[in-house]
Amino acid sequence: MASRFRFSPVPGGGESDPWFRIGTLDVNTTTFTTIAASAMFVVFALVPSLFEVLLLDPFLVWRSGQIWRVATWPMANDISFWSVITIFFFWYFGSSLEQTLGRTKMANLLVWVTLCLGVLTVALSILFQGAYLVRFGLGTIGLIVLLLFIAENPHIRFFFNIPGWVIGAIFVALPVLSYLSQRDFVGLMDFVVGLALAAVVARSLGLLRDYHQIPDLAFFRHRQPRQARRSQRRGTVVSGPWTGSSSQAASDRAKLDHLLDKISATGMDSLTKSERKQLEVLRRRLRGE
Repeated sequence: MASRFRFSPVPGGGESDPWFRIGTLDVNTTTFTTIAASAMFVVFALVPSLFEVLLLDPFLVWRSGQIWRVATWPMANDISFWSVITIFFFWYFGSSLEQTLGRTKMANLLVWVTLCLGVLTVALSILFQGAYLVRFGLGTIGLIVLLLFIAENPHIRFFFNIPGWVIGAIFVALPVLSYLSQRDFVGLMDFVVGLALAAVVARSLGLLRDYHQIPDLAFFRHRQPRQARRSQRRGTVVSGPWTGSSSQAASDRAKLDHLLDKISATGMDSLTKSERKQLEVLRRRLRGE
C-alpha cells in the first residue's frame, strides 16, 4: 500500500511532463497549486489564525513590512463550498492552459500574476489611503485562468450551448456592475487594472497571440534553458523531432518536448503552421485520443 503513494521525481522531464509523481498522480504546476490550496483547509482548521497571516492586507505590508503577504494571499482560501468550487475550476481550466504553456511557463504565469496583483493592491491602498482593499483566495486567480482559457477558445461551448466569449463577458461585467453600484471606484480600478496586467503577463508568456493590442514584454519571460544556450554558442545540433526512437511513444515525447522547448525559448509565434499542427497531433496521440 505504501508503495502506491511513493514520491518519485521525474528526472530530465520536459515541459509536458509533471514536476514529480506521488504514486500514480502526476503533479504539474496546476495540480501542485490545487493540492496546496486544498491542504490549507486542514491547516486553517487546525490553526485558524494562519489565515489572517497569509491574506493580503496592504496596511500591514506598507506599515509593518509584512511583505510576504504580496505572494501568499492566493493560499488564504476560507473553508467554504464556494472555495472548493473555485479551486476545482482553477484546476480544470488551469490544466488546459498548462498543456499549451508547459509546466515552467504556467508556474511563471501564476507567480507573476500573483505578484502583480499584490503590488497593485498595495500601491492603490497607498495612493488612496481612504480605501480598504484586501486580497485572499484563488478567486481572482481562478477568474483570470478562466478568462484566459476563454480568450484562447472564444467560440467553445459551455453549458446550455452558450459560447465561451459570452460567459467571459458575464464574468467580467458582473464585478464591474457590483463595484459601480457600491461606488467603489478604487476597487473597480483594482479589478480592471489587475485584469489588464494579467493579460500582459499571459501574452508575454505565449498566450493571447491573436490579441496584438496587448503588449508583449520580454521582462516576464524566463531565460532560455542553459543547455539550449550552450548548444547555440557551440553551434551543435540540438536533438529534435527528427531524432529516431525505438518506440513510437518515446519518439512522440521527444518531438513534443522539442516543440515545447522552442515555445519556451522563443514564444508560440516562432512555430510554423506545420509545427503547430504537429503539436496538437502529438498532444492528442500521447493522451490516447
